[in-house]
Amino acid sequence: MNYKHIYISIKKYLLLIIFLLFSCIISNAQNFKGGVMAGLAASQVGGDTYWGFHKAGIFAGGFVNIQITDRSVVQMELDYIQKGSRHNIDSLKNDSVTYILRLNYVEISFMYHYIISNKFTIEAGLSNGILVKSYEEYNYQNITDIQPFRKYDFCVVLGLSYSLTEKLKVNIRTSNSLIGLRKNNDYGVKRIFDSGQYNDVLILSLFYNFNK
Repeated sequence: MNYKHIYISIKKYLLLIIFLLFSCIISNAQNFKGGVMAGLAASQVGGDTYWGFHKAGIFAGGFVNIQITDRSVVQMELDYIQKGSRHNIDSLKNDSVTYILRLNYVEISFMYHYIISNKFTIEAGLSNGILVKSYEEYNYQNITDIQPFRKYDFCVVLGLSYSLTEKLKVNIRTSNSLIGLRKNNDYGVKRIFDSGQYNDVLILSLFYNFNK
């Protein structure tokens, strides 16, 4: 599978979305809103054999959005997120293996929000991440001799928000990679394009809107 061609095609669509969103914001400047978000991410890597969302990380960033109908909102986000995988020693299972993978990304996300009620909003979208730092360790030894990581991460995002106040809401979402994390890696789990290793993340965060 030629991931490079897939990524180039996806990038073209993302650039088109950016252009359309900014055009919408510029033409309706008085209606756009912005804010910040922060929270925690629990992650695993599908296909690495260490199951479970045991790797904790930070999720933080900012967003702008515009309401296009009574129930529809389009939102663009820029965030920093820590993903990866962790496996600790389990003496009860006679398991002496330790493993840690840290993958830090800067991401741009494009989300569609559907307002169910005054309190609840559901969301779906896509995110494009750039890997800014990685670290992998097995039994306390840094690993450097296996397949390198790709410099990008393309994910589908689904979530639900609950409004605590007019300006503050709590959000829970899942983010799942569609493109494998490593180059030329043909083992792991099967997803849309090929087999490999993929980021799976659960995020709990607070969104604060400046403009309510």
